[in-house]
Amino acid sequence: LAQVSSRNHRPFRAVRKSIIAIGTSGVVYPAAGFCQVASSVGALCVEFNLEPSAVGSSFNYGLYGKASVTLPQFVDELIEKGTAKQSV
Repeated sequence: LAQVSSRNHRPFRAVRKSIIAIGTSGVVYPAAGFCQVASSVGALCVEFNLEPSAVGSSFNYGLYGKASVTLPQFVDELIEKGTAKQSV
């Protein structure tokens, strides 16, 4: 990701104020509260998980399935279009 963003960082501007949670149960604090805190200051919250977590409704978007599949698709979408799909 760092190599891609150093070549063309424009697609990643939307990610600067974001929380991306990958593989979380959403029940262990303080991490379980990160999305709520980030949302309160205008950050975008995206959850990558096999299924919605206990705090999944706090996220703006949820991408569900194996992160080894959904995360590369998300990054490819950022690179190709400058923005990611809003939901999968």
